[in-house]
Amino acid sequence: IAIGASISPVSGYRNSQYDISILIWKDPKEGHWWMQFGNGYVLGYWPSFLFSYLTESASMIEWGGEVVNSQSEGHHTWTQMGSGHFPEEGFSKASYFRNIQVVDGSNNLKAPKGLGTFTEKSNCYDVQTGSNDAWGHYFYYGGPGKNKNCP
Repeated sequence: IAIGASISPVSGYRNSQYDISILIWKDPKEGHWWMQFGNGYVLGYWPSFLFSYLTESASMIEWGGEVVNSQSEGHHTWTQMGSGHFPEEGFSKASYFRNIQVVDGSNNLKAPKGLGTFTEKSNCYDVQTGSNDAWGHYFYYGGPGKNKNCP
């Protein structure tokens, strides 16, 4: 695994879906923030000296996608987010994050509190949250970018 490299296999629209697991936690002894991929493969860490506000803990955690839009000629970008399909299309069509958890001060995984959503252009990209026993807290997200409702 290399930072910036592609991960395979990839999910397909109305086809097989593949998940990856990412875990980020703080080493209580040294204060470094570590990143783990899958079951136990540690990719690396961010040294504690890089952070001023994260020396003790984080006050907010964000998951999601982002598209940069320069609004060339006053139009929104054609760039897709996620699969390029809106969240209401659901499983095997829209992109998703599932089993969202946070790591507390004792390095225990817990459900997030005060989960909210944010989107600037819901006609271009949107997000929908949910929760169930199989997936825990989750959200579907994405969209096509420029379309008939997103000029």
